[in-house]
Amino acid sequence: MAIVKLADSYLSMIRKTQQFLAERAAYDRRMLANYEGRARLAHLGLAVPPELSALELVINWPRIVVDSIEERQNVSRITVTGDTDSAALIAKIRDANDLDAELSLWKRDRLIYGRAFLSVGANEEPGGLPIVQVESPREVAVKIDRRHRRVAYAVRLSEVDSFGNPTFATIYLPDRTVLAERRNGEWAQIDVDEHHFGIVPMIPSFNRRMTGEWVGHSEMEDIISITEATIRTATDMQVAIEVAALPKNLIAGAKKEDFGGTMDGWFNYLKPFLALASSDAKGFQFTAADLANFHGTIELYGKLAASVTGFPAHYFGMTTVNPAAEGTTNNEMERLVGRVERVNSESGGALEEALRLAVNLTGRTVPRGMVNVDWKNPAYTTISQLADAMQKLAGGVALISREGAWDEMGWDDARKEQERTYFEEQAADPEIDALTAKVDSLG
Repeated sequence: MAIVKLADSYLSMIRKTQQFLAERAAYDRRMLANYEGRARLAHLGLAVPPELSALELVINWPRIVVDSIEERQNVSRITVTGDTDSAALIAKIRDANDLDAELSLWKRDRLIYGRAFLSVGANEEPGGLPIVQVESPREVAVKIDRRHRRVAYAVRLSEVDSFGNPTFATIYLPDRTVLAERRNGEWAQIDVDEHHFGIVPMIPSFNRRMTGEWVGHSEMEDIISITEATIRTATDMQVAIEVAALPKNLIAGAKKEDFGGTMDGWFNYLKPFLALASSDAKGFQFTAADLANFHGTIELYGKLAASVTGFPAHYFGMTTVNPAAEGTTNNEMERLVGRVERVNSESGGALEEALRLAVNLTGRTVPRGMVNVDWKNPAYTTISQLADAMQKLAGGVALISREGAWDEMGWDDARKEQERTYFEEQAADPEIDALTAKVDSLG
């Protein structure tokens, strides 16, 4: 396709995207630095002398918040109401795009930046399944049609040059996707894909979105200020350990020449002791500093972190000698479990919409709302605990089929098919038949 000048309407979309990403850049950098544990004291507004820079201690509680939630966000199964064939196709698309691994990136993006994106596109390779991939929220912006609560258009800017300006843009529209490149300071259209999907193939998901806004908030916002205070205290403690934790000595009534030299066997660097020639010299020792006040302050911050996040206190180092009882542990986990369930509820709709669009690209038609993502229980209940509870509620009556038990165990379709093959081989095995007949005859 010939290269043509980019239309003014597309240029306006690119400019608005650049403006939005520029406004969010400082926030995004701060969130990423906190997640990666790079929020050094210099970033917190503290002046640290160069000789004490090695004593900085970064406590990465923001990562604990994000990873503890993300690790409990596990997809159990994906179904399509009344359409097992489409559900099987989704399983193939999921495997072809390695979504079990890629969705971890998507979930972390939501929790770190407050927003995450999934793009869906046709596969140019013959017979290839649709491509579903995670897009960086630092490169993508979407325009929301507020009345219909859907994406009007989306733009992805990438390949930044040495001046920090993007050189490549992808503009996603309901009927087409436009590719543009900036050459000599001018944007030019280099390709267009007339796909006629009917919806924009860029699916956003916003974390903790407030009414009237479409940006989302990082899950780490509540913990950052407490973490910064803890970092200051921990670094001050490091300095105190170096300068005041060991007792200091004072010698009065002695001159420099009264001290023994470093070569006469009276001096070592780990535990210095000195020989004095003057009989009038007197030695004194100051009491070492008590660091308990630092310990208490850090413990207080840990309790504050637990209170604002709803996480168990031991996630922030608040442990006791005796392990907590099972009931106590379950009560402590209740708010964390509820928080994960809220995140799952927010993010599930975007994942369902992306998978529905991917199926429709293959020629099938799945109506909106028919794809259902089921999440594993974030409480980490064991299979034996769950089975015991359900059996007690049912009064001992059989509740589920063999296939249903496989679903509860989280097996995918490939694992189920392999097990069905095993059952068929077992049923056709003459030795097993003979053994079964012998057991029946003995009974």
